Amino acid sequence: MNDLEQKLRNMSLASPSADLDRRMNDTLESEGAAPEPPFRLGQRWRFLVLAASGVAAMFILVQFVARHRQQQPTVYRIEATGRLRQLLLEPPSSGDSHAPFTVSGSTPRS
Repeated sequence: MNDLEQKLRNMSLASPSADLDRRMNDTLESEGAAPEPPFRLGQRWRFLVLAASGVAAMFILVQFVARHRQQQPTVYRIEATGRLRQLLLEPPSSGDSHAPFTVSGSTPRS
């Protein structure tokens, strides 16, 4: 052992004050008591029921709005240019009349 350790061993310790003993006893007694629950069981159930009701209401509202939203059709307009336009506007006089060219379709739902 070195000299510092030896000196510390030989020193006399001061006794704790009575006030310190009283404060320590008060602290330990208060910690030993059963803590009060922050919520009683009835309050917890009310909170859970309220939260579940809110979630259910939001789900029903979202489903209702989604069901009543109408999809607008997408219309594509393609115009011919150049010789194809002339052929479509002024058909040849050869007597062959072709059926009109029509394209219809739909977009995939998302």
